[in-house]
Amino acid sequence: MTRQSNKAAWPKLSETLPGKTPGECQRCAAAAALTYWQEHDEQDQPLRAFVVLCQPCADKIIEPHPRLYRELPAVQPMPGVMPICLDCVHRTGLSCTCPAAMFNGGPRPGLTFEPPGQMIHVCRAPRSKSGWIYCAPGPVTACSGKVPFSPGSPSDPERRNP
Repeated sequence: MTRQSNKAAWPKLSETLPGKTPGECQRCAAAAALTYWQEHDEQDQPLRAFVVLCQPCADKIIEPHPRLYRELPAVQPMPGVMPICLDCVHRTGLSCTCPAAMFNGGPRPGLTFEPPGQMIHVCRAPRSKSGWIYCAPGPVTACSGKVPFSPGSPSDPERRNP
């Protein structure tokens, strides 16, 4: 079978890896040299699913896996994965369930970057791919949709990790 035809048969790493806590490798629980990956579907379209792996684990499992995974910079907004999300009641595993988030059907919550980013124009071929993008040079430091949990409560992320 080719790599393309084999994708549907392979499970998603975001569903099969055991770890679900931001700041540690999902495979071995290491907290150093982390890499961040966006998962894609069988047609190589990006999903709102992220995988966090240390560099040695990423070297072992990302390339042999037939599904596409795109490496993301650590400052890329990744709802549910960012350090700011660790103590939020809207985090379930490595996912954000905030009702105010645009991807969950609400108005987009405001994210604050440090240092602040800027809009830049990117020229691509064909011209229809050109346009303005927001370049964030630093990590997300605040989210308007964040609601901190009370330790020990049912919304405590340590109690809710699937």
